[in-house]
Amino acid sequence: MLDLANKIRNITNKDVKVNFEKNKDSEYLVDNPSRRCPSIDKARSLLKFNPKIDLDEGLRRTRDYYASNFGGKNL
Repeated sequence: MLDLANKIRNITNKDVKVNFEKNKDSEYLVDNPSRRCPSIDKARSLLKFNPKIDLDEGLRRTRDYYASNFGGKNL
């Protein structure tokens, strides 16, 4: 999530601080691979989903969409 937040910050050219805090719940599954490494295998097999746009390009397109449609000149 920290990497994603930094990507969004960089793409929007915002000079904001991204904070990282560990969960205070000692039972939180920190080392659970399902939480750390999401997979789209199920979407590929069930929905025949095969992404053609990488994350960075998708974030740029999202930024541009909001800027065009919601007056987001501040993006």
